[in-house]
Parts: sequence; C-alpha cells; structure tokens
Amino acid sequence: MKNNLQRNFVLTDNKELRDRLIQIIGYNNYERNLELRFNFLIEKELNYGNYLAEGHYISGENVNISMNAHIEYNYFHKLSVEQILDLQTAYCVKLLKHWKKHYETPKNLQIDNLIEDVENYVKQLTNLPENSEKAFIKPEKYFKFSMVTTIYEGMKYKYNCDKIRRIIANNTALEDFGVSINDIMISHNIVTGNYYEKISEYGARNKNAFFILSLDYDTLSEFDFEGQVRFLENSILERTDALKLNKMKPKDFDYEKFKILVKKSINEYLLNNEEEALV
Repeated sequence: MKNNLQRNFVLTDNKELRDRLIQIIGYNNYERNLELRFNFLIEKELNYGNYLAEGHYISGENVNISMNAHIEYNYFHKLSVEQILDLQTAYCVKLLKHWKKHYETPKNLQIDNLIEDVENYVKQLTNLPENSEKAFIKPEKYFKFSMVTTIYEGMKYKYNCDKIRRIIANNTALEDFGVSINDIMISHNIVTGNYYEKISEYGARNKNAFFILSLDYDTLSEFDFEGQVRFLENSILERTDALKLNKMKPKDFDYEKFKILVKKSINEYLLNNEEEALV
C-alpha cells in the first residue's frame, strides 16, 4: 500500500539502481520501515573479504538489511549501462530471497510483499541480458569473519587492521569449520591503564562467536611492525582457544583448521604489506 511518506530507503553504489528501487518500494508499507543495502562486487579475483557486514539489525520500527554478491567480471564489463541497471535490479530479488532463507524475519515485516513488488517490476524489464543467471555469484553458505578497531585518541600502531580482516575473511569464507559456528566477530581494542578486557563468547542460537581483544598500548608500542602483527595474531589464537573453556562451547568447531588459516592470513599480510602509521 503506497502513501505519501517515504518509509523505506536504499543504499547502493549505483545511483540509478537506488533511485529505481526507491520508486518501486520507497513509499510502500511493509509494516516495518526499511533500510536496504545492496553491495555488488565486480572483481577479477573474488575476495569475500570485501563483503560488508551481512544480515540485519533492528532499531525500533526500523529494520536495516545488508546483502552482498559478486557479479562475474568479464560478463559485467560487456554490458551496456541499461543492461547493468536491469541486471542489478533482478539480482536484488535474488539477494532478498537469500536473506529470507538464511535469516529470521523480524516480527511483522512483510518480506514476501517486498520481494513480490520488486519481482513484479523485474518481469517488465526489457534490457535484462541473456545468461544472467550464470553471472550471479553468491555462496549458499559462507563463513563470516569481521573485526572492528577501537583506539583512544593519539595512540599509534603500525599495521592495517582492516587489511588483515579482509585477508582472514577471504581465506575462511568458503571453508567448513563444522556446524556450530558460522560467524566470528572480533572487537579489536588498543587500550591503556586499567581498562583491559578479554572475552570469548559463543552463541548457540545464532551460531556465532564474539571475541574482545584488548591489546595493551604500552606493550604494543615496544614492538616493530612484524612484532605488532604477531601480537595481534597471538591474541586472536588465544581467544579462539579460550572458547573451549566456556560453559557453553561449540560442539564441533574445527579450532585447528581456523587457527591455521589465521596464521596463513597473517603471513600473507606480512609478505605483501609494510609498516603504516595508523592513528
């Protein structure tokens, strides 16, 4: 049901796609206000580390949903601007259906009506290229790894945490670590004084693990570039092992395989990167 007030918003790098989706669903009532983010990656070499945090979070009556997919590089670059717009519009339907299948729908959200509205629009498109199904790259299931950094003003460190996150995320995305954990989230904090916290938590319902890494700034500052990176590496490995000590622990998580891939990723980062003065 349309009204005069825009209830739903869309974020995407393609302005024409954003404007089209707002035209389709922006003023419709799906019982909850929506902010949809569609992130399409076009890369010669697929890197799942470039995925944005995927899933959704709820703030009052607002539901924020973020989705990612790759589009096959050579296929994409043969298309016209009009074909790209129609292709990405059609892929939004695929991403919405993927989200519905893999995430619990927030209460009252009329997700089927949302999908139907976009799907009906796609049926009318005239520039949808042939063989578009083959160009859509989205694993049915993939392992999610995320890491965010908190640091006090004026502190400096020598490694790029986001680059490390991307490498670990890409190296673990298509690996099987068992069914207990699908998602590891790390809060990477550089601290000083008495604020020093280390946490490893496991959530069986959502099949995720949450680590807090509190790296002491004075200790970190004593190391050179590689020493700081190894300090971070050891902290991740330590928090991973700490899951085994919890009262609630994952039953079949492959700790050793995950740790091997973390070590591989750290070595890859050290091989291809130099010291950075990060604040």
